Amino acid sequence: HKPRPSVGLPPTEETVRFAGIDVTVPTGVFFPRASSEALVQAAIRFLSGGGGQAGGEADRQAGGDGVPLVQTRAAGEQPCVLDIGTGSGALLLGVLAAVPGATGVAVDCCERAVAAAQRNAVSAGLGDRVNVEMRRIEDLTAKDAADVVLCNPPYLGG
Repeated sequence: HKPRPSVGLPPTEETVRFAGIDVTVPTGVFFPRASSEALVQAAIRFLSGGGGQAGGEADRQAGGDGVPLVQTRAAGEQPCVLDIGTGSGALLLGVLAAVPGATGVAVDCCERAVAAAQRNAVSAGLGDRVNVEMRRIEDLTAKDAADVVLCNPPYLGG
């Protein structure tokens, strides 16, 4: 694999290693940043029981209708992860690869990103545990609640 740039859009489609899995990042979709692996590791720790409780009420308010997007899972239920602005799906796939049985929903408003995330989920052998949807953050509701919400939007210089 080629070394990936620290930020930005790839000039051509490239495959990079992120959080232990290979993800293909097409032109027009941002590269996952190496620093984003800390977010993946925090989610893994939380879902594995080593991260304590979810944050306070401010951390729970994110949906377009003002309802909590973080839920408390019942005993025996498999964890669910919501990845907002998924891009290539790298963050969600990194978490799911490390947490057996966990499922995820990846949302993005970019058609190219949605297609890339779906392809990467299948390539990683996680296609049956991921639902990739073309949606905007404003369209999320309480029905989209998850145990962990990932969101790591790109840095846009200017």
